[in-house]
Amino acid sequence: MGEQQTYDPVLSYEELPKWRLTSPVRSPQPGRALVLVRESGPSLTVRNGEEIPSSRFGAYSGMFTVDLTEHRLVLDIPLLSRDHTFSFRSRVDLVCRVADPAQVVDRGIRDMSETLFDYLRKTLREVSREYDIAQFHQAEVALNATVAGFTGDDAVRLRAVHVELLVDDDEIATSGRDFRDVVRETRLAGMRRTRHVDMIREEGLDGLIAEIMEKEGPRAALTWIEKNEAEKREVRQTIMRLVLERGDADREPFEQAELERTILEEVLREGDGLFDGAARRGRLRGSLARPVDPPALGPGHGPEDEPRPRGALRGEVPARGGGGSRSPRWRPSGFRPPPGPRHPPRNRAGPASASTSAAATATAAPPDDRRRTPDKENVPMNDARGQYQGNLQYAVDIALCIDATGSMHPVLGTVKSSALQFHQRLDDVMAKKGKSISQLRLKVIAFRDFGDNPSDAIEETDFLHLPAQAADFQRFVGGIEAGGGGDIPESGLEALALAINSPWETGLDRRRHVIVMFTDAPAHALGTVGADAPTYPRHIPRSLDDLFEQWGYARSQNSVMEQSAKRLVLFAPEEAPWSDPIAEEWDLTLHFASKAGEGLEEFEMDEIIETIANSL
Repeated sequence: MGEQQTYDPVLSYEELPKWRLTSPVRSPQPGRALVLVRESGPSLTVRNGEEIPSSRFGAYSGMFTVDLTEHRLVLDIPLLSRDHTFSFRSRVDLVCRVADPAQVVDRGIRDMSETLFDYLRKTLREVSREYDIAQFHQAEVALNATVAGFTGDDAVRLRAVHVELLVDDDEIATSGRDFRDVVRETRLAGMRRTRHVDMIREEGLDGLIAEIMEKEGPRAALTWIEKNEAEKREVRQTIMRLVLERGDADREPFEQAELERTILEEVLREGDGLFDGAARRGRLRGSLARPVDPPALGPGHGPEDEPRPRGALRGEVPARGGGGSRSPRWRPSGFRPPPGPRHPPRNRAGPASASTSAAATATAAPPDDRRRTPDKENVPMNDARGQYQGNLQYAVDIALCIDATGSMHPVLGTVKSSALQFHQRLDDVMAKKGKSISQLRLKVIAFRDFGDNPSDAIEETDFLHLPAQAADFQRFVGGIEAGGGGDIPESGLEALALAINSPWETGLDRRRHVIVMFTDAPAHALGTVGADAPTYPRHIPRSLDDLFEQWGYARSQNSVMEQSAKRLVLFAPEEAPWSDPIAEEWDLTLHFASKAGEGLEEFEMDEIIETIANSL
């Protein structure tokens, strides 16, 4: 039984006369069957050796001869892979035979391969589209498992069905060369990147430009510098235009005035040198990311009051010229720099006693900044700020979302330490700025994975007043143990949704509501994993778009948080949904792109606390 591409199971058709006295209908040969078509009623099937009723007259108008022997067929069927731009080439080898000749005639089957092709292609494609083109052997095993029990139907019987995925010899050779070329180019590109990174770290941008000059000449280096400067000027002008045209209803007047002055300085300043336009980039991302300006020294400020210098962030390129600031990524569509003083608060004399004469007051008042003639640009801003700061009461609520899965074990101690120090360090920074927090509340949400163990996927506290409830706060944080987690994504978005829907403070004069997320993993989509578990939160959104609506934006109608008070700080990897869309599209965010805990060095925590303090 040799292999065939196809065959016709109907061997012949003959019209029968009404009277067949000399040529009656005879029984078929072995391996064949007759299908006698009656003038009325169903057809009659006659196999070898069976008697034929009314063989010499009447009853039948036609006779089909049908092949009942087995045939081996080979079908070439293209199968789509997971990526529809690539397909598998499959060869299906099978043995078939006619089981019911009458059905074959009634269904008009004249090309057996064509009859089987569509059904087999549909069945096999349901399996092949689950596999990538690189998963060649896994796909072949799955395809054969699918057809292992396939025996055909009542009309046609199948057996020994086997699927083989084919690769041309030329394709194998070409793919091998392409793979080696890609590996080689990838390795060389990595070596070049590593060399450039090391050179920038050791020599700064001066070294990079020197290499351009050496390889391509001075003109190429000058072109690079001019292009970089032009791009920087364009970005500054775009930001300035957006700020002046749109403003921000969520900022106080003095904050808006300071922001406009800061941007105007950036647009108009000449630059510190030839390479001033080359900005260094740290791990800090998000709509709140901006350099923290060092406080200006004034009368009464000695070297001991200067902020301590810090080293460069991992991933940053230290500037050679001495500027310690870094340039985070600007995002004009969500531009929300943290409102805060660009200069330290000036000493303010206390109110004069009612019994003290005006002359005595003028003589005895301690010399402070108000008695000096300030520069023109600082007068309106500082006067306005003095009016706002007055006797205002500040309320700060902080929600800490902590990933407590097994992968966090190496860094959970650092996260705990940072969480426990958070409130004390914030108090210290506020005290240095001459401010005090009237009310400080913290809550903790420890999360794992609803897809692994729903019973301990979320643990949370209420808002705890500090320092009064510091012992309760320390007890809960200290009891968090790393464990579980299941697959790579965790239930971080559920924790974020719970934090957003917390009972935030609505009283006092000024408020700041801060959510801090610590995680080293991406997050499951909301409502997709463990949503049927009885412990799954029922009042949270079931999609990221709905959660964004609850987070809100300027002039949002559906926000559950106070727009001018909220802030979001992420210690999370550069993976969805943390880097995109949250850090890219949500306003009032800071993103430290790193594994959880890796970025918790002293200076980075100081930056977060400084940002919160400056926003009050």
